[in-house]
Amino acid sequence: MPPRLSARALFWWGAGLMLAAFVATRVLWRLANGVTADGLQSILVEVAHAISTTTTLAYSIGAALIGAAFVVRALEPAGGQVSPRDEGRVPDVER
Repeated sequence: MPPRLSARALFWWGAGLMLAAFVATRVLWRLANGVTADGLQSILVEVAHAISTTTTLAYSIGAALIGAAFVVRALEPAGGQVSPRDEGRVPDVER
């Protein structure tokens, strides 16, 4: 069985993606707006527009991972323990 992400890991991966997207967006726009040469500024603005799609996607995926963390945590058994009635049960998975 492949390892699965815990609720804590989902939360922190989502928070990291959102933070990285936020920082990348701010840095790109500061670079683009801080340049005084018109030719270079227009190139940096175009690059920032192209990368902003990726940062928006990363921000959205990060938010979805944080939401998934709350769902996974709500669906986990209390304390993460297997209930006594499920101890000897074999999962119904075909290989």
